[in-house]
Amino acid sequence: MESEIYAFETWFSQLKIKTRGEKVSRAASVIAQEIKLRYGINVWFAEILGKRWSYLGGEGHEFPSPSLSSLPLSTHYGIVAEHWEQIPPHEGTRLLDFLKEYFQKLDTHGS
Repeated sequence: MESEIYAFETWFSQLKIKTRGEKVSRAASVIAQEIKLRYGINVWFAEILGKRWSYLGGEGHEFPSPSLSSLPLSTHYGIVAEHWEQIPPHEGTRLLDFLKEYFQKLDTHGS
């Protein structure tokens, strides 16, 4: 168990480093790739424009099925995910907290 926690913390720290200073579309793609590699699930990021969610980055170049779970991360950004529930709860919570903080800063400071 301890080695799993250490592995997550190492991965999580590297994710933060890889996204620091990147443009939002590049950061979204990096995060999506890292989540795919670690958990085997696809995620996509979107810019929220009123009721419309516009593809920003992730697996492929557009959203797949509209039936996937989606979650706003900030006023202007959100995440769409397949099988998010496969991520261990503690890791999923930490990851979502990071994503919310990251994208809320973009709302405040711009990309």
